[in-house]
Amino acid sequence: MRSPCASCVSPDGQQVFCVSTLVHPNTACAAGIGTGMIAELLLSGVIRKPGVWSPEQAVSTSLFEAAMQSRGVEIQQQLFPTPSRHPFEVPSAVFH
Repeated sequence: MRSPCASCVSPDGQQVFCVSTLVHPNTACAAGIGTGMIAELLLSGVIRKPGVWSPEQAVSTSLFEAAMQSRGVEIQQQLFPTPSRHPFEVPSAVFH
């Protein structure tokens, strides 16, 4: 699975665009691992947020990456310095 992320900030403070690729040999397992991870973190008390939250709000990036790695899921990331170099950008001429 590959998805463009929201803009983020590089270690040197520059705005960049991040593309993350989730790598796992079984797509069905990979899709369920995230849900299971959230359930486990809730039941173990690691996540203690009352109410309804999106996964991105409930789990920090570092916790998510560690949990995915512990389950054999690799996350590859590419950083792009400007929106014009973003690999998912589609020229407006395509829609004319």
